[in-house]
Parts: sequence; structure tokens; C-alpha cells
Amino acid sequence: MAADGGDEEQTDQTDQTDQTIAMQHVHLSKLADHGFIDWDQDAQRVTKGPQFDEIEPLLTVLIEN
Repeated sequence: MAADGGDEEQTDQTDQTDQTIAMQHVHLSKLADHGFIDWDQDAQRVTKGPQFDEIEPLLTVLIEN
């Protein structure tokens, strides 16, 4: 194990990559399927979907707490 923290940095990068993959392949797809977001995969852009108003109060609570 390296004393310079190299292993920890690699683990952090791996965790971030795993989270990005999960977000793109699981979470964004589900939110888009329910109409909460519009997800343009080619442009890598997410905007509010037609059902966003249904989930907005929950998001507000999560952000505030």
C-alpha cells in the first residue's frame, strides 16, 4: 500500500465513476420514464419534464434537509 495516498485517490475515482454510471444507466432513465425529466443522452442534457411538478416538493425537502 502506498504511503502517498495513491490507493485512496484511485478508490475515490472508482467510486465517482461507479456513481456516474449508475446515474446515467439507472436513475436518469427511471426519472425520464416517469416524465420527471427530459434527458437528451446525445447532448448529455437534463431538463424538467412534464411531470416535474409532481416531484418538486420532494426535491425541495431533500435540499433543505
